[in-house]
Amino acid sequence: MSLPESAASIFWNMDPELLDKERDAKLIISTVLPRGGEDALRWLFRAYGSERVRHVVLEDARGLRTMPESVLRLWLRVLAPEIEVPAPTTTRQRWAPRRRIGTIQVDH
Repeated sequence: MSLPESAASIFWNMDPELLDKERDAKLIISTVLPRGGEDALRWLFRAYGSERVRHVVLEDARGLRTMPESVLRLWLRVLAPEIEVPAPTTTRQRWAPRRRIGTIQVDH
Protein backbone atom coordinates (compact mmCIF):
# COMPACT_ATOMS: atom_id res chain seq x y z
CA MET A 1 0.00 0.00 0.00
CA SER A 2 1.26 3.42 -0.77
CA LEU A 3 0.54 5.94 1.95
CA PRO A 4 0.52 9.61 0.99
CA GLU A 5 3.57 11.52 2.19
CA SER A 6 1.46 13.31 4.81
CA ALA A 7 0.69 9.95 6.45
CA ALA A 8 3.88 8.02 5.59
CA SER A 9 6.09 10.39 7.58
CA ILE A 10 4.16 9.45 10.76
CA PHE A 11 5.43 5.86 10.51
CA TRP A 12 9.04 6.81 11.19
CA ASN A 13 9.82 3.53 12.96
CA MET A 14 8.72 1.21 10.14
CA ASP A 15 8.70 1.00 6.38
CA PRO A 16 5.32 2.41 5.30
CA GLU A 17 5.59 0.48 2.02
CA LEU A 18 5.20 -2.77 3.98
CA LEU A 19 1.86 -1.74 5.48
CA ASP A 20 -1.22 -3.45 4.08
CA LYS A 21 -4.34 -1.27 4.01
CA GLU A 22 -6.69 -4.01 5.23
CA ARG A 23 -4.41 -6.13 7.41
CA ASP A 24 -2.93 -3.11 9.20
CA ALA A 25 -6.06 -0.91 9.23
CA LYS A 26 -6.25 -0.70 13.02
CA LEU A 27 -2.56 0.24 13.30
CA ILE A 28 -2.83 2.84 10.54
CA ILE A 29 -6.01 4.42 11.92
CA SER A 30 -4.85 4.46 15.55
CA THR A 31 -1.53 6.01 14.48
CA VAL A 32 -2.84 8.66 12.09
CA LEU A 33 -5.64 9.89 14.39
CA PRO A 34 -3.32 11.19 17.15
CA ARG A 35 -0.34 12.15 14.99
CA GLY A 36 -1.67 13.09 11.58
CA GLY A 37 -2.09 16.57 10.27
CA GLU A 38 -5.04 17.84 8.28
CA ASP A 39 -3.97 16.20 4.99
CA ALA A 40 -3.28 12.83 6.64
CA LEU A 41 -6.65 12.90 8.41
CA ARG A 42 -8.47 13.73 5.18
CA TRP A 43 -6.73 10.81 3.47
CA LEU A 44 -7.59 8.51 6.39
CA PHE A 45 -11.30 9.24 6.22
CA ARG A 46 -11.32 8.92 2.42
CA ALA A 47 -9.42 5.63 2.57
CA TYR A 48 -11.40 3.99 5.39
CA GLY A 49 -14.63 5.92 5.80
CA SER A 50 -15.97 7.34 9.03
CA GLU A 51 -17.68 4.09 10.08
CA ARG A 52 -14.44 2.08 9.94
CA VAL A 53 -12.56 4.81 11.82
CA ARG A 54 -15.37 4.95 14.39
CA HIS A 55 -15.13 1.19 14.89
CA VAL A 56 -11.39 1.43 15.64
CA VAL A 57 -11.95 4.34 18.06
CA LEU A 58 -14.67 2.42 19.92
CA GLU A 59 -12.51 -0.70 20.03
CA ASP A 60 -9.66 1.34 21.49
CA ALA A 61 -11.96 2.90 24.10
CA ARG A 62 -13.31 -0.48 25.20
CA GLY A 63 -10.07 -2.44 25.15
CA LEU A 64 -6.36 -1.94 25.41
CA ARG A 65 -5.97 1.78 24.93
CA THR A 66 -3.31 2.67 22.43
CA MET A 67 -4.34 6.27 21.75
CA PRO A 68 -3.66 9.06 24.22
CA GLU A 69 -6.68 9.78 26.45
CA SER A 70 -7.20 13.30 25.08
CA VAL A 71 -7.15 12.09 21.47
CA LEU A 72 -9.48 9.22 22.25
CA ARG A 73 -11.96 11.57 23.96
CA LEU A 74 -11.86 13.98 21.02
CA TRP A 75 -12.60 11.30 18.43
CA LEU A 76 -15.26 9.70 20.63
CA ARG A 77 -16.98 13.07 20.86
CA VAL A 78 -16.78 13.53 17.08
CA LEU A 79 -17.56 9.98 15.92
CA ALA A 80 -19.64 8.53 18.76
CA PRO A 81 -21.26 11.37 20.73
CA GLU A 82 -23.73 8.92 22.25
CA ILE A 83 -20.91 7.16 24.15
CA GLU A 84 -20.23 8.64 27.58
CA VAL A 85 -16.71 8.12 28.86
CA PRO A 86 -16.41 9.26 32.46
CA ALA A 87 -13.56 11.66 33.01
CA PRO A 88 -10.87 10.58 35.47
CA THR A 89 -11.57 12.20 38.83
CA THR A 90 -8.15 11.87 40.44
CA THR A 91 -4.60 12.40 39.25
CA ARG A 92 -3.92 8.70 39.79
CA GLN A 93 -6.82 7.75 37.51
CA ARG A 94 -5.75 10.29 34.92
CA TRP A 95 -2.21 8.91 34.64
CA ALA A 96 -2.82 5.22 35.35
CA PRO A 97 -2.26 2.98 32.33
CA ARG A 98 -5.28 0.85 31.49
CA ARG A 99 -4.99 -2.75 30.39
CA ARG A 100 -7.76 -5.29 30.00
CA ILE A 101 -7.10 -8.95 30.57
CA GLY A 102 -10.12 -10.86 29.32
CA THR A 103 -13.04 -9.04 30.87
CA ILE A 104 -11.12 -7.81 33.92
CA GLN A 105 -9.68 -4.31 33.84
CA VAL A 106 -6.38 -3.87 35.65
CA ASP A 107 -5.45 -0.39 36.88
CA HIS A 108 -1.78 -0.01 37.73
